[in-house]
Amino acid sequence: MKKLFVLLFAGSLLASCGGSGYTTDKEDVIAGYDDMKEDAQGHYDALLEIETSWAEDEKEMLKDYEGKFNKLIEKAAKDDDAKGDLEDYRNREFKYEQAMADQKTSWGDATWGLEKANSDQKEMLEGDAKVKFKATIKKSTDAIADIKKAYNEKVTALKIVSSDTYDMDY
Repeated sequence: MKKLFVLLFAGSLLASCGGSGYTTDKEDVIAGYDDMKEDAQGHYDALLEIETSWAEDEKEMLKDYEGKFNKLIEKAAKDDDAKGDLEDYRNREFKYEQAMADQKTSWGDATWGLEKANSDQKEMLEGDAKVKFKATIKKSTDAIADIKKAYNEKVTALKIVSSDTYDMDY
């Protein structure tokens, strides 16, 4: 859990540095997308750390319930100790979901300006310049998509009982 808070601090620091990131300079947009490609690895690593921490917590919390959340619910309906376990589970689940949401917000804040700048450039550019710009940006977004795909595969391998993979926008 301690790692989780360090990651959240790092994410909020990234988002808080220097405004929206919006620019009307085409070369700055391209450079920004190159940087975003590199930052995406850190973003998805942070998400994976959160997911891994939750998977470990969940496995530990459900060990007395055959590793199944529905078994915990069934026992909680009849047993006060299981009710306490359910309460602990839900409190940890809340922290996990909050950490995921915070990371998503941090990434969204960090990329908002560049995404808007990219959209505006596509509208402002014409002809070959537009085609070349879009192809250059696509290289970065394809690399980010590959990072995202690898992250989703790793999360699936964690076999988290209670959640789906987080489908983050890039």
